[in-house]
Amino acid sequence: MGGERVMPGHTHVTTRRSAVAARALAVAALGAAALTVGPAAQAVAPPACGSTLSEDTTLTADVRCPGASPAFHLAKGVTLDLGGHAVVGNGSGSAISAAPEGATVRNGTVRGWGVAVSNKPANPDAESDPLTLLVEDVRLADNRVALRTQGEFLGSWGPTVVRRTTFSGNETGLDITWYGVATVEDSVFKDNGTAISSDASAVQVSGTAFSRNAQGLSGNEASFLVDASRFVGNTSGISVGGTSSLTLRGSTVSGSDTAVSAGLGYVVIEGSTLSRNTSAVVTELAGGLISGTTFRDNGVAFNATQAPYYWDLVLQDNVVVRNGDGIVTQPTDEDWTLLQLGGNRVENNTGWGIHTPGVTDLGGNTARRNGNEPQCTGVVCVPRPS
Repeated sequence: MGGERVMPGHTHVTTRRSAVAARALAVAALGAAALTVGPAAQAVAPPACGSTLSEDTTLTADVRCPGASPAFHLAKGVTLDLGGHAVVGNGSGSAISAAPEGATVRNGTVRGWGVAVSNKPANPDAESDPLTLLVEDVRLADNRVALRTQGEFLGSWGPTVVRRTTFSGNETGLDITWYGVATVEDSVFKDNGTAISSDASAVQVSGTAFSRNAQGLSGNEASFLVDASRFVGNTSGISVGGTSSLTLRGSTVSGSDTAVSAGLGYVVIEGSTLSRNTSAVVTELAGGLISGTTFRDNGVAFNATQAPYYWDLVLQDNVVVRNGDGIVTQPTDEDWTLLQLGGNRVENNTGWGIHTPGVTDLGGNTARRNGNEPQCTGVVCVPRPS
């Protein structure tokens, strides 16, 4: 035949490829036409300053609200996702006010406010159905009060939960009052005046770091439960008074003028390490239990300035080494028998080992190579097993 030879099937392959190419060009043309004639894409504007948010909202840009207070009020159950952005104030007013029934603030920064986040209600007399005020993955910086939360006596305001949040440069980090309940997990408090202040409220802290604050924890008629946390370089580590209770477990406190100060109340310190403080533990009228804890390289390890008043204060099985003074009490005419010592190892302190006249001896205390004699006063020290 005189015509051009074509390989079998070649015509069909060419036809299919042409059809695919044609469809692709048609789709591209339709897309271009849509882009040409359709409306221009609009960025979602952030909510207006002073708004009450009644549905979940995500910020798409930083927000500055110098005149509004609060900048945003969150209705019950609403989540405000900051979207990695900041809500910025001018040093006064309130940024985010959440309903007492609960709301969520997450994922961004709130800085430069009188109060950054609070659960103050729009209507203080409203009946509440408690949920949780959740603050997570937020940076609260350079505010007078970073997070203010409260409860209600015999009422039903929800608890506050803080997770993975950084409080820095605030006069007060968390301020909790009036029978509030708060949980703080895996967070950071640094360079604040007072990291956490609790008045007649309960706070549970775990996995959290406190550094360079004037006060780490401060409580009056408060309840603190602190687990697996670190306090480094705070002027005052933990200070509780006014019938407060403190439980400190598996934690470290170092570099403070006073690591733990406890007034009339109940203190439990277990399995912790207190080191390089001017005074590690100072008690005044407090009862409780201090056990399995290491006191190392402090000016004074344990100093009771007044005898326990309501409850026994038991020091059991602690290691007290390389301090100035080990375990001491201040001379008073009080009855010291509620202070009880047993099984403590007190060694290589430059001043007193155990100097506790009038206390109750539970036995098993050892003291040696301390600077002052006698090694033990108020208890009978036994030879340490070789």
